[in-house]
Amino acid sequence: MADLRVQRHEEKYLLDPLQAACLRRLLDAALRRDPHCAVGPYRIRSLYFDTADDRDYQEKVLGLSERQKLRLRVYDPAAEAVKLELKTKRGVLCGKQSAALTRAEAARLTAGDAEFLLARAGSAAQHIGALFLREQRRLAVLVEYRRTAWVLPVEQVRITLDERVCAAKCADLFAPAPPLVGVHSAGAVILEVKYDHFLPGYLRRMLSTVDTVPVSVSKYAAARAMLY
Repeated sequence: MADLRVQRHEEKYLLDPLQAACLRRLLDAALRRDPHCAVGPYRIRSLYFDTADDRDYQEKVLGLSERQKLRLRVYDPAAEAVKLELKTKRGVLCGKQSAALTRAEAARLTAGDAEFLLARAGSAAQHIGALFLREQRRLAVLVEYRRTAWVLPVEQVRITLDERVCAAKCADLFAPAPPLVGVHSAGAVILEVKYDHFLPGYLRRMLSTVDTVPVSVSKYAAARAMLY
C-alpha cells in the first residue's frame, strides 16, 4: 500500500442502539456495504501516541478547531499489514496522511524507534517520523471497536457505524486479548459521515430521519477520559 494523503469533510453523531438499528436498515437499502463487512461488522484496533503533556488530548477537550491525532491501526492482530496514520482537523475539513508498515516496523515504533521512517524520502512516513521524533511521542491508549461501512463513489461518500468501543492501557497493538473496558454507556453507537465536497441530498434527507445533531465525539478522547 502506497502512502496516502486525503482531505475531506467529516461529520459525527452519537446514536442510541434503536437509532442505529433504524439507520442501518435505511443504509442497507440505499447504499452498498464495504466488502469487508458484507456479512457483519469488522474489527478495528488503534494504538494512539501523544506528547508528554498530552497535547492532542487536551486540544480535543478544549475544542480547538485545529488539532491532530497519531496512531497505528490494524484490522487483525495476527495480520502483517499495519497502517500508520496522522489525522488533522482544520475547521470543517479533516485530513489524513497514511503509510503502510510491516508488523516488525510497527513494533519498532511502539518501542519508540521512529528513525527508520526518515529513510522514506518525500513520503508521509518521513513526515510522520519527523513529527514523532521532534515531539517525543509516547504511547497513550489502545482503542478497539466494530465497524459497519457503506460507500458511494459520488463524492467518495463513506458512512460508518462504530459500536462496542473499548479501550485498554496496553502497549501491544498485536495482543490477542488486551484488558479492554467499555468506553460508552448504554450501547452508544458512533455514526461518521465522510465526503469530499458535498453530501448528496437524498443521503442528507435520510440522515435527517435520525433525531440527532452533529457532535464532536472522539474515541481517543473518550478512552483517555475513561482510563486516566
